[in-house]
Amino acid sequence: MRLISVLVAFHLAAACTDFNSPSELGDVQLLAVRASPKGIAGGERARLDFLIGGPGGLISGAEPLWLVTDGLGTPAVGSVVLDAGEWFYQAPASVPEPSGVTLTLLVEAGGVQLNALKAIGIGVSEDNPTIADMVVSGQSVEADGDSIAVAGETFEVSARIDPDPGETGQLAWYSTIGVADPIRGPVVTIEVDSERDTAQGPLVVVGRDGFGGIAWKTATLSRE
Repeated sequence: MRLISVLVAFHLAAACTDFNSPSELGDVQLLAVRASPKGIAGGERARLDFLIGGPGGLISGAEPLWLVTDGLGTPAVGSVVLDAGEWFYQAPASVPEPSGVTLTLLVEAGGVQLNALKAIGIGVSEDNPTIADMVVSGQSVEADGDSIAVAGETFEVSARIDPDPGETGQLAWYSTIGVADPIRGPVVTIEVDSERDTAQGPLVVVGRDGFGGIAWKTATLSRE
């Protein structure tokens, strides 16, 4: 696999733990990396997934390489396993005290090599937050990927993280239709450029609770 040949280069590159370029999907990028749940007890496992976006929208089917590493000052314990087409981190059965592990994700998408670190808590079971009350141009996004029609040069989008993490929480918005102003926050305005932006594409909101918890939700937008 080509990823193996660039393994050393990935490790030397700066790890992407706070993903950049929110709002406009001008480049292929990792939008989020998630372990579900975000914290597990000894002997339990967490499902691993990630979200990639680019100028053409969301990218699926990229083949990941997950490594248990000793980054962020955590020991390389446990293993990553593939089960029925899904990736999981398996914690060791014996955990002397609450600790953590760091995984390195290496993945290639759209001809771009991407990498990120993901920390998982071990010793205490903790769930990820969820994205609640996502609204696009006055229309509620009930299910992931709901189709929403938008009109005009600007429209408002909003969402919240549940449970509310307070000041440590962050919502970041990504879309191929328009640019968010501000680029982060619970309520933002999307400004559309009819000559530049696509007629249809995804809107993604990624929520981080500041303690390793990740959630995201998407809508499919079309300009009227």
